[in-house]
Amino acid sequence: MEPTSPETTSVNIGDTVINHQAIVPQLLAAHALTGCDTAGCYFGIGKFKAVKVLKAGYKLDSIGQPEAQHETIIREATQFIAACYGDKVGPNDSMSDIRYRHWISSMGRKSAASVHQLKTLHPTSEAFVENVKRAHFQACIWRSALTGEAPDMDPLENGWVSDDDFGVLMPVTLPPQTEIAPAAVMKLIQCGCSSETPCSTERCECVAGQISCSAFCRFRAEIRTCRNRWTLLKQRIEDANDADEDESNDEDDSDD
Repeated sequence: MEPTSPETTSVNIGDTVINHQAIVPQLLAAHALTGCDTAGCYFGIGKFKAVKVLKAGYKLDSIGQPEAQHETIIREATQFIAACYGDKVGPNDSMSDIRYRHWISSMGRKSAASVHQLKTLHPTSEAFVENVKRAHFQACIWRSALTGEAPDMDPLENGWVSDDDFGVLMPVTLPPQTEIAPAAVMKLIQCGCSSETPCSTERCECVAGQISCSAFCRFRAEIRTCRNRWTLLKQRIEDANDADEDESNDEDDSDD
């Protein structure tokens, strides 16, 4: 094989397959797991990193095999993606465990002015598992391409939910009833809204998070100025409770 011009390089595909035959069976799974049209990618982790991890000996034998056990798929994916982040994990470590350890170890070397961007962290276990389901489902479809028969798998059990209004499948970012963050953390959100009607739209971080403004927020001290509907609802509930308590106290006084 010869390049068509001095500026181009030819690659012998046959020799490439022979040189990398140890990782060839893992490529479909690695491609799906590190991001494709139907599965999300991880910030800072590309295909070059995935191939490097495969060459280091990490296996993805279960992803793309319809009969594989869910626990085995998640364990392999966790070890592989953790290795892409540069972490080694134990057999029982979850992605949230790794995320926490990574945060603690790296924060010890940083100043308060140079904290992590959240997108650079490992995903939480809940979000990670849903993405692995989609990668597994996609890899199963790819592996069945030469057989002419699609795998007998339900996308609604593999990281997707049906949107009946539009007739499409939507990815599940978090399982139902899963909190985006612990309640104590959500209460620390601070907005700096400063318009004539502050906190009245989704541009307010608190409104977008569906929580009332806290004492940290700019207009929280001026409760009648803040237009956050969740703050107003909370205030109405508190006012109603106060009114009920005052009425109860008045009844007790009249009895005396």
